[in-house]
Amino acid sequence: MFRLLFLGLILWGLPVHAEPIKGQKSGQNLVIAVLGDSLTSGFDLRAGEGYVPVLEKQLREKGYGVDLKSAAIAGQSTRQGRDWVFVEPVASADIVLLQLGGNDANYRVLPERIKENLDYMITNFHQRGQLVVFMANKFTPKYGQNYRAEVEDLFDAIARDYDLLFEPFIYQPLVDFEKLVPRAELLLADGVHPNAAGVRALVAHSMPLVEKAIRTRLSASGAK
Repeated sequence: MFRLLFLGLILWGLPVHAEPIKGQKSGQNLVIAVLGDSLTSGFDLRAGEGYVPVLEKQLREKGYGVDLKSAAIAGQSTRQGRDWVFVEPVASADIVLLQLGGNDANYRVLPERIKENLDYMITNFHQRGQLVVFMANKFTPKYGQNYRAEVEDLFDAIARDYDLLFEPFIYQPLVDFEKLVPRAELLLADGVHPNAAGVRALVAHSMPLVEKAIRTRLSASGAK
């Protein structure tokens, strides 16, 4: 009787799925660090509504064995992003979602400084064997046509030179392109930052690229 009870407890504790979760190798999940700003930090949202937890939840629902870690802070620029290069959760991540550059325009950072910061981060990530997904942004005319074009061209060149998986306009789903205005129903009262529905739109927009990153990483590591 005791042996049957003991066996029952063991079987009860086993996972329901017999097949390994996608992304797992030797019981280890892929770690994805999101190095970003207020678009991905969960700015002014309740716990669980931000980009990182929503993306993690949806990836796991799709069967991916992933752990997402946040290094996203509202107001963060590429210069501040450099400070994360050798600290957790970025230092040991398998994949880095690099969502920085938008605040640099707000701060009127010179394009050559933005390039220097991005070069520094991406070079170090690649030297460690980390896969980088660059989630850049486009800018409104208020920044000036010349500055706007120079920075956007810089982002394109960075992605091309480093052969990165690249999203040139992460904010795209939050814009009504017929009226050329932000989509108010997806934004907080400030008219800039995503609300919970806006975050879900950002996740849906970036999901194919993140899934491609996971498949690429697994292929490179020889995982099934």
